[in-house]
Amino acid sequence: MWGEAKLEWLRQYIPLKNGIPSHDTIGRLFAAMNSTTFQACFTRWVSTICGPLVGQVVAIDGKTIRGSHHHRLGKKAIVAQGAHYVLALKGNHGNLHEQVGELFEIAEQYNCQAIEAKPDDTCEKDHGRIESRRVIALSSEHLEQVGAWQGLKSMIMVESIREIGEKRTSE
Repeated sequence: MWGEAKLEWLRQYIPLKNGIPSHDTIGRLFAAMNSTTFQACFTRWVSTICGPLVGQVVAIDGKTIRGSHHHRLGKKAIVAQGAHYVLALKGNHGNLHEQVGELFEIAEQYNCQAIEAKPDDTCEKDHGRIESRRVIALSSEHLEQVGAWQGLKSMIMVESIREIGEKRTSE
């Protein structure tokens, strides 16, 4: 979608006579590249557009950080360069998902005091709707295992409640 939206801009750098390549084609291209050379070129190119990124947020796909990589070519992402990450924990993370859920239940049960949880609540009223957010942060020290999540320090739960008239939704 991004490629389609930026097609004319991209054509400044490459003809793209047949439009944007497919997801699979782009995947094969990246898998065939030398990751060190690509990183150096990409970093130089990005710095010409927006300057140095030191201390800035750089979004990386969570699957990359988790270890989804090209096994045959030995290419993978690394955290050893001092990067930090934030990820959404889903049910497909098995034991870790269960442990985190249990810890947040304990925090709720003891009003966030038993395991040094840090809660924060906000409420916004605008245009006939009420949006409430409840955020609870916990240290990862309470987890028995973190698996492949190297350097995991904390967990955050966000509960969002939206009310419009009689209708109430929650995430």
